[in-house]
Amino acid sequence: MHRRRRAGAGEDGQGDGAVGAGDGFEREDKHSAEWEVDRALAELAGARRAAAVRVGGRKLWARVEDASALQRALGSEVPDWALERAGAGGAVKRTAAARSPLNDLLLRYARTHTTVTPQRVAQAFGLGPVVAEGALAELAGDGSLVDLGAAGWMEPAVLTRVRRRSLDRARAAVAPVPPAALQRLVLERAGLDEPGGGVDALAEALAALEGVWLPAGLWESVVLPARVVDYRPAMLDELIAAGEVIWQARPVGDAASRSDAARGRSGAEDVPAPGEIAFFPTDSALAPIAGEAIALGEPEAAEGRETGVAGEGLWRLVREGAATGRSFEPVRRALVPAAGTRTAPPSRRVRSRRGRRLMMGIPSAGEVTVAGRLSSVLGSTSWVRLSSASAGDEERAIAEVESLLDRYGVVSRDLAPDLRRRGRARAAHAGAAAHGRDRGGSAWQFH
Repeated sequence: MHRRRRAGAGEDGQGDGAVGAGDGFEREDKHSAEWEVDRALAELAGARRAAAVRVGGRKLWARVEDASALQRALGSEVPDWALERAGAGGAVKRTAAARSPLNDLLLRYARTHTTVTPQRVAQAFGLGPVVAEGALAELAGDGSLVDLGAAGWMEPAVLTRVRRRSLDRARAAVAPVPPAALQRLVLERAGLDEPGGGVDALAEALAALEGVWLPAGLWESVVLPARVVDYRPAMLDELIAAGEVIWQARPVGDAASRSDAARGRSGAEDVPAPGEIAFFPTDSALAPIAGEAIALGEPEAAEGRETGVAGEGLWRLVREGAATGRSFEPVRRALVPAAGTRTAPPSRRVRSRRGRRLMMGIPSAGEVTVAGRLSSVLGSTSWVRLSSASAGDEERAIAEVESLLDRYGVVSRDLAPDLRRRGRARAAHAGAAAHGRDRGGSAWQFH
């Protein structure tokens, strides 16, 4: 059988032009292929293998073997020689003897298209929409077509191919990506691919790192400068003083915080710095609530006056996550080693007894006492008490999931261990879906 080119391409890559008996084709009026089409049609007509017919007022070409089927189904005018040749070659046997010539023609048409509708069939074969719909309904009744409701009808084999290709496409959409693609995604979400500048870029970086507990010394030495090209400590203090961002030390009750505190400077000759610190946008459901201001003073006060908090007690509240400052300067000062840390003096072979007796008990030059260091740290800003956020479990779980999605782009079982331990994964999944955050491409793997 000679190769023929169909008139057009349908949704499934099949021809959607009007075809005689499902195998004819309409000549395409494209200038680039017009000469080739005319030559091929002339060769087929000269060999008496194709004949010109009119269907729906259009000139089409059909195989000679289909000439009689077109005449019976549509009443098309077919050359006598084509009918004689089709009769000489023997009529094509149909699998369903009770099927009408029109239904047989429409079934052959449906096998080369995706969905078929009365409107498309009527346009292709010059039929009335009612006639076309009735014929399609008959084919669906005997199982030759599958009724898709408002979408139309589809031949079973075509439906199987469509389902298989749809499934292959869906599998390809969720196929694992190479490690390099995940690395690019993480860097992009973290803002490390194209670091910004200014206070606005710093605000976006802190919002993306909402609730991330990191060692206090890493924030201004590594994390923030990597995301803001022109980072300066004054920029962070500006956001904190404006009430847009709040910082909190990790409560000492947390196991990780206790281990960090044990590794930190805890000697009596220095002011211990906070172990881990996190930043929160003040409008976040995860953010602690800033309460009343803390007045520095003695533990006891006159009756009717607010009791102040002594220096050591205030710093203990800060390190426990129960208080915060209006700037980040106290943490900076606590992280800087004491300038006058006591060290053993160089050995001397000759010492003055008088000098040793007179200078005994007087601090050496440049030495800073612990009380002085603590006073410098606490006096660098004002302080307020912190209390836990008033959000419920579901609201907090949704906020945690949204924060993880914004930060990483995906949420997996390994990225939310705390959420899973607290038993809020199911509520978070339902809440995030209800809020429209259960997006395609996000992996939920809470088990």
